[in-house]
Amino acid sequence: MGKKQTKVEAFLVESGVLAEGETFITAAKAMPLGGIMKHAKSSSFYMFGAVGAVAASVAEKRSPQPDEVEAKLKKGAYVALTSTRLFLLSIGGMSSAPKEIALVIDRSAIVGVELGTTRVAMVKLPVLKLSLGPDDSIDFEFAKPDAKDAEDLYRSMQ
Repeated sequence: MGKKQTKVEAFLVESGVLAEGETFITAAKAMPLGGIMKHAKSSSFYMFGAVGAVAASVAEKRSPQPDEVEAKLKKGAYVALTSTRLFLLSIGGMSSAPKEIALVIDRSAIVGVELGTTRVAMVKLPVLKLSLGPDDSIDFEFAKPDAKDAEDLYRSMQ
């Protein structure tokens, strides 16, 4: 397990969010699709449009609003996979440490997973698409240094 995965697992354990018997599998540092280029061009940040649909599946007293999730993921996110859930963790500070839980999705709500690619400034980057229904999905892109983590995440979701 790499340094990023160890950091994310420690965050989840220390925050006490893992249910009894729930185990950490893997994590990858990501941006919503289009986020790498937009983040590089300006300080404004584009967020995926399916957050509203995903927020409804969060097992909390109050589902976060899409704007709240977008604000939390300003610097990117860790996509953390456990045996039963997928966590989106906001990134904070210069160390890229997990800051807070932005969104939680039950794995049973994810009906499909695809791994593809996109091009950003002539660089091929991995893209992970999580389908939540016929018309709802969340797409993440991964910087070159995180490509192997993205592939591990995809394989673990199969």
